[in-house]
Amino acid sequence: MFSLLRPSDQAIAERISIRRTSELTYSAVGGTRHDQAPAGYNVNQASAVIGQGEMAFQKAVQAIRDLRMLQLGWIEPVGHREPIAQNSLIATMARQFGVYSLNVARIVYVEDNDPDRYGFGYGTTVDYPIAGEERLSVVIDRVTEAVRFEIYSFSRPRSLLMTLGMPFIRRMQRRFCREAVVVMTEACRP
Repeated sequence: MFSLLRPSDQAIAERISIRRTSELTYSAVGGTRHDQAPAGYNVNQASAVIGQGEMAFQKAVQAIRDLRMLQLGWIEPVGHREPIAQNSLIATMARQFGVYSLNVARIVYVEDNDPDRYGFGYGTTVDYPIAGEERLSVVIDRVTEAVRFEIYSFSRPRSLLMTLGMPFIRRMQRRFCREAVVVMTEACRP
């Protein structure tokens, strides 16, 4: 949903409600869990050490639960926050060049069974101008105690207009990775 005016809280809530039963816009559901992108999709990824030790890891886990990596000023989570759980929805509002974009995604899996890893993968519904999935996770290496933040996504345009805009979209994806790493690193500081 694109708009020159920021949608009201009511409009956001209505859009999220409508998307509650929406299908995902791609078929390789769960592919980011194993860094597997389907043919024809662009891959975007980042991985960076953001802290050291168990305390930093626990702070990073909480930052993922709080969606801190999506709070970047030009993009932010909106609407009622649902728990990080399979089938929960995440709505974000992005603003570029004076245009607001409201996007609703569905969590397709949560990585919470391994004491050394936490994260989730979420996929696009019809609100997104692109189709695909993204994984956001943190991992601790128990030997070195390094805490790493990882982003892995695959996407492709859903329309001719978005195909033409892919260079800009790819640039924004790289910007998201850079800025999300900075936010997550700050979240791990003592």
